[in-house]
Amino acid sequence: MITIYKYPIEVVDYQNVEMPIGAEILSAQAQKDILCLWAKVNQGVEGKSLRRFRIYGTGHEVQVDGKFIDTVQMGPLVWHVFEVDR
Repeated sequence: MITIYKYPIEVVDYQNVEMPIGAEILSAQAQKDILCLWAKVNQGVEGKSLRRFRIYGTGHEVQVDGKFIDTVQMGPLVWHVFEVDR
């Protein structure tokens, strides 16, 4: 069975998130002033993996070669979320 899970994250340079193995990140959005990731998860897969994300503000130098996830507007601030290697 496939389920969509929400993962609240902090607006910090690096954020580690434990997710089921094979989780597919769908988007990043703000929900009630909290930055969140949504991922499609296969309930039939056992085990977890630690995934790493980096958040940049608009105008900040991007210092990673990661996969772009989404841009999130939170009030006057705009964040850009990337998944990066460990």
